[in-house]
Amino acid sequence: MNKLNRALIPSLGLTVVAGILASTPVQAISITFNDTTLGNGSFSWSQPGFTLSASASSGGVLSNISSGQFAGLWISQSATASGVYTLTFSQSVTLAEFQFDALSGNGPLPVETIGSFSISSGLPTLSYVNLQNTLFNGSTITQETGVDNGEGILTVTSASPFTSLSFVHSQNPGQNGFVIERVTVDVDAVPVPWETDALPVVGSMVLFGLGVWTKRKRKPSKSSAKDNTKDS
Repeated sequence: MNKLNRALIPSLGLTVVAGILASTPVQAISITFNDTTLGNGSFSWSQPGFTLSASASSGGVLSNISSGQFAGLWISQSATASGVYTLTFSQSVTLAEFQFDALSGNGPLPVETIGSFSISSGLPTLSYVNLQNTLFNGSTITQETGVDNGEGILTVTSASPFTSLSFVHSQNPGQNGFVIERVTVDVDAVPVPWETDALPVVGSMVLFGLGVWTKRKRKPSKSSAKDNTKDS
């Protein structure tokens, strides 16, 4: 093996390592806040490395229900006809989803609605699952008239990561608002490089290359041995 090839072995191994690190896919980690957490009397909740906060404006009212069927973050109560509500995230997310219950349609009209969804950056893409007694027209969730306890799951995604999700809740003040019983977000995280499957193999390649280079460097060539014999 000539000197050029010997020199290339370590550098090629390091190049392969760098290439794998650069191409390591970004993976999403899901973080969930459940009903008893959201109903614990606070409007800010933390998990390791992440905080979720809730706020109300434009006449909105927040409260909590700590236990029972409707445990969670209570939106509006019966105190307001309309308000803006915002979920704020301590770091950018690629997905935000909330599950709710207790939407009302039995009583004074109009029935409850949740709409005007917006995020801190980019345009939101909405998808919705009706669990019971609700309607969705692509932009607004509406409780069916004449029945109570509307339930559903709204998922918001965007091409641009975002740090907040806002919506408008409207109702007849004679209604009792609704409850968010779960919030789930996806945040981006890169795996620890040496925990990937390929890197131990690449590491072995680098060590092998260094071993070959060292062995070749220490072993005298045949021509050098002959020269030493003649000199003696």
